[in-house]
Amino acid sequence: MKLIKRIFAVCSFCTLLTVSNCFAVTLENTNVTDNKLNCYRTYLVQESEQNTFIDSLEKEIEVFGDKYTFDSYTSEGESTTDTIDITTTKKITSNTNNLESIINQLGNTISYEKDGYVGEYLLNTQNIQIKTNNNGFREDLIEETINYNSLEKNDLDFIPKQTIKDGLTLDLLNVEWEVETTKMIGEYEVANLYTAKCYYAGKQRINYPNTYSITAEYTGTATKEIASPYKYTIKYNKVEEKITDPIPEVVEEKQNNLLPIAGGTTGIILVILFFFTRNVTVYNYKEGKYVKVGKTRINRSNTINLSKYALFETTNKYKLEFSKKLTNKLQGKMITVTKGTNKIKMLVNTRDEKYKVETRI
Repeated sequence: MKLIKRIFAVCSFCTLLTVSNCFAVTLENTNVTDNKLNCYRTYLVQESEQNTFIDSLEKEIEVFGDKYTFDSYTSEGESTTDTIDITTTKKITSNTNNLESIINQLGNTISYEKDGYVGEYLLNTQNIQIKTNNNGFREDLIEETINYNSLEKNDLDFIPKQTIKDGLTLDLLNVEWEVETTKMIGEYEVANLYTAKCYYAGKQRINYPNTYSITAEYTGTATKEIASPYKYTIKYNKVEEKITDPIPEVVEEKQNNLLPIAGGTTGIILVILFFFTRNVTVYNYKEGKYVKVGKTRINRSNTINLSKYALFETTNKYKLEFSKKLTNKLQGKMITVTKGTNKIKMLVNTRDEKYKVETRI
């Protein structure tokens, strides 16, 4: 039991490695010349995989029933620069509406750096919006106290009802009378002169300075270096089949034993069924759904080869559906899915009648 668990763990690890490799190398197309003497395959290879790509490349391939061997390859690739337009706004509050001062406060440029793009915003001086902010006012109390002396009567008619201070008119609000001198009239002492202490006050309105809300627009461009995959074109030469002498037919003596003939016929039928029964339906993911692209069979080593579907694939995403009989036969066993040099191992484990699995390769 422990041995089985160890084998399963190793296989799972290998699966992760092969799946990761699938995304680094992509078979783009396969073309065969009109005379079928040469076959060209185009691959997109990430920079990190260039060192191992040629070594791991299939040296012999089969296309439309013809066999080809590796001859040579060419490669090309370079980085591209992507440019985007950028726009932003900036808002400030200024104590002045002088345009030159406002531009100095705003700044002519703003740096941009996001998602790998680097650039610079430039101030659009022709589209600066200035809005005046009226900040209101306050009222200050202005006071003044004036003494009027040597008044013969303590009567308000002899006192000014208003006074001027710093250009502001103040109103008389209160008066305090004091006896300044007295005199004797008969046996009585009476007030002779008076002093009036007069309190004047008024309100002065003082406006707060206006401020200005500034809205400015900045525009510009930002660029980003994008590393494109390298394009490899692999040339293959057709393998010419050698003509060999026909194998002489061996004529066996007929016998009247019907049982061996029946058994031999059954064996031939079983062999034919084994080699030609297609028990795996293959689907490729196209335009948001899986589309059937053909049927194939699993070989004796429990391997399914999808290389022949690479010519017709839209994506590298496939779905495999086993027949009911094949599902029962392989339940709990490891299988291998191959396409080109890529391999993925997986365990058949399902409760359904037919085993279905999705994979990228």
